[in-house]
Amino acid sequence: MVSLLELSTEPGSHLVSVGGRALTSRRISGVHVSELEDPTSYLEGGELLLTTGMPLGSTPAATEAYVARLRTKGVPALGIGLGPWLTLVPAYVSHACEGANIDLLTVPDGVPFQNVSRAFWGLSARSDQADLMGSLGTQTALARAAMRPDAISAVVRGLAQALGGWAAYLPTDSGTETYWPAAAESWIPLLRADTLRFHRLGHTLPPRSN
Repeated sequence: MVSLLELSTEPGSHLVSVGGRALTSRRISGVHVSELEDPTSYLEGGELLLTTGMPLGSTPAATEAYVARLRTKGVPALGIGLGPWLTLVPAYVSHACEGANIDLLTVPDGVPFQNVSRAFWGLSARSDQADLMGSLGTQTALARAAMRPDAISAVVRGLAQALGGWAAYLPTDSGTETYWPAAAESWIPLLRADTLRFHRLGHTLPPRSN
């Protein structure tokens, strides 16, 4: 997922935090545009909601009610497009969002909301690609380890490092076990007991790692 901080610094998004407040690292699931007084039935929660400010109303009470609905739905951020309805953000809007723990941003006058959406989906695509490449990198490394003369040791070590924990291989013929790192040795007796128990039940114990 994409963070508000990433989106606000992405070229072309033009998002600006109101009052110069530091944006949180909270993640957003998408970008939604609505001028409805109550857009929550069209939201899943987690979105950055963009509006020209028309549904906010012209009073603090109306704004409080609008922001409260967003908070209940789980909307983490509100972006106001300046220009048609608001040339600046009223203080009571900032106070309402701050009280609801909703990040408040603006989009400059004349900047299409589509720019924000396009920036979001560009970041999202790059994030997904990075996750995929990372996964492929791990699989490739393990495949290469399996071709080494010390294949079992190399695969166990590579798996443990990829998981950020430990891994162990216990042969079904009660041969010498292989594990990494050395601190995982304390788990071997328990794993052996589990292996014997599963074999007696006619099952094969799945590979163990942590």
